[in-house]
Amino acid sequence: MRRFLGTLIGAGLILYGVGTLLSHTLFGDPRDERRAIAAAEQYVASTYPHIELSPLGAGLQIWGSDTYVVTLVSQASEDTQFDVVVIPDVNNRLGLRSVYSF
Repeated sequence: MRRFLGTLIGAGLILYGVGTLLSHTLFGDPRDERRAIAAAEQYVASTYPHIELSPLGAGLQIWGSDTYVVTLVSQASEDTQFDVVVIPDVNNRLGLRSVYSF
């Protein structure tokens, strides 16, 4: 009985670890997503100070990648939308490259 419980607990821990790793690979880390949104807001505020934009959402560009796409929209004009691609640099800090969609 004791061996069965040990095996069951060990298998549960392995499945939990694999599930967590798979989740982070497919959907990204929520902390990285918040950092990407903050970096995109900072970039847009410094590049376009005359436009007031708020983040609509962020997501991984490709599953398994560290590149996030953050969508920023204008409250004043529903036609103004920016997609900012946030790419991590070699020092594991977030670097920026902007891609625009109108």
